[in-house]
Amino acid sequence: MSRGGVELYVKKPLDKMNIWGLIFYHRIELVHYEKREVEKMPKIIPDLKEKIIAGGRKLLLSGDPKALSLRAISNECGIAVGTVYNYFTGKDQLIVSVLMDDWLKALDKMQAHSIRAKSFEAGLENIYDDLVEFVTVYRKIWNGFSKGTSEKASIHGHHGEFMDQLGNCITLLANSNKVEIEADERRIICELLLVAVMQDDVKKDSFVRFVSKEIR
Repeated sequence: MSRGGVELYVKKPLDKMNIWGLIFYHRIELVHYEKREVEKMPKIIPDLKEKIIAGGRKLLLSGDPKALSLRAISNECGIAVGTVYNYFTGKDQLIVSVLMDDWLKALDKMQAHSIRAKSFEAGLENIYDDLVEFVTVYRKIWNGFSKGTSEKASIHGHHGEFMDQLGNCITLLANSNKVEIEADERRIICELLLVAVMQDDVKKDSFVRFVSKEIR
């Protein structure tokens, strides 16, 4: 008895009562073990990363981007802040993920317009409008970060990727309308397009006429 119930069952003759007692004892221990292991397991939430990005987008677009924090996002999503860190190393990565998620949605629209456009000029106008819609949402956030901040540096690091993807849209548009464009011309169009949509005094019609004149 000095070492507990298990020793009692082993030392005594294994009659039916002792056998059932031993089985019962181990079943209780197994239940407790399984319960402890379940409690250690992280809570599984379907599409959690998408939920975090959606919560980050809501806070990013409705408040001061500088005040955004992973703790605030965890509160918005109703999860522990440590769970957010399982998916994002910090605020910079989450902001870029939100921006890239919306950029890819805008890119899908631009690609669709590039393929369906009845003329190069009409497709360029549609791409311009899609880009304006995206920029209008994120211009405030971009301007909210002072020059040289880590957030702005993180976003700027994707500039080449943005230009390549936008260039693919221009290529689709040109091929769909049998317009020949050299690689350097495509890059210039993309850079000019990005500058134009950021300037309130640049008109869409003027931009489209200028590009059309240069490539014809």
